Amino acid sequence: MVVKSRFFTVVLTLQVTFDFVHTPTRVVLYVEKDPRTKQATPVLGVSARDVACGANHCVAVDDKGRAYSWGFGGYGRLGHSETGDEMVPRMIKFFDGPRRGVSKVYAGGQFNLATAEVKGTTYMWGQYNSTKEANMYPKPIPDLSGWMDVRSIGCSGKGESTFYFKLIADYCFPT
Repeated sequence: MVVKSRFFTVVLTLQVTFDFVHTPTRVVLYVEKDPRTKQATPVLGVSARDVACGANHCVAVDDKGRAYSWGFGGYGRLGHSETGDEMVPRMIKFFDGPRRGVSKVYAGGQFNLATAEVKGTTYMWGQYNSTKEANMYPKPIPDLSGWMDVRSIGCSGKGESTFYFKLIADYCFPT
């Protein structure tokens, strides 16, 4: 399309393409990237046991407690200490180590929460409030440190989260 005026001429080329997938497909490639060289290495033997999706990103946890994320990387929502987008699941290096595994992951609009395998620790990364800075990598939530088992977490697109603790559940619904 060409738009002409007395002062300028603008040539617009709008090409929008997309792929619509009719049936779900299996994610077959998980990678680990070197932070300096950006060299990707395939991770073999990944069996996902938990998946959570936000507005523009996904996070998966494998049977070894390692977390992988992919999608739009803005606001640190992928947890890789950078804002680059990832087209395939990339391992979040923070959770790849002894006693750093993830038991369950939850995704909000621009942030993620994860309960750790070590009881009493919940991590958050991304931007959960538009007036605050984003966490570029997973950080423990100090207000939840040392609490009883977290049974469930609910996340919204705007950053509000709801935590249900075993202590509250046992108090309200004794067994």
